[in-house]
Amino acid sequence: MTEIIVIGHGHFDSGLTSALDLILGKQEHVWSIDFDEESSALILEKQMKAMIERFKDASEILIFTDLFGGTPFNLSLRMMFSNERLELMYGGNLSMFIDLCMKLNKGQPWEKVLSETINDTKNVAGYIHRDQLATTMEDDF
Repeated sequence: MTEIIVIGHGHFDSGLTSALDLILGKQEHVWSIDFDEESSALILEKQMKAMIERFKDASEILIFTDLFGGTPFNLSLRMMFSNERLELMYGGNLSMFIDLCMKLNKGQPWEKVLSETINDTKNVAGYIHRDQLATTMEDDF
């Protein structure tokens, strides 16, 4: 089974896992580590190493982070050099996370899930300008 560790700034990770559990039900393979104002890079690194050690029997460990280049991302990237079981996704959001977990829960191949999730969720964000509102409402109803 793939273990997933969610790490982000503030309470991004615990909020994301809470929302995921509300939508999909409790996910037994998803874990979070908060990186808030009480933490430091050193503390986060120790927490990450301890959690990764807990999963010594897992064939794959995915670290799901919020921002490219942030402390959680940078620490994860550094750990990947010494642990071949680690994979890293960044720029995470709830839509991406739900898609990822649903595919893994269905037993889809690990290698396929990561690339498909990025491809399938790259257009989930957008906006509707007020001028489009009337047209959108007329088209949809």
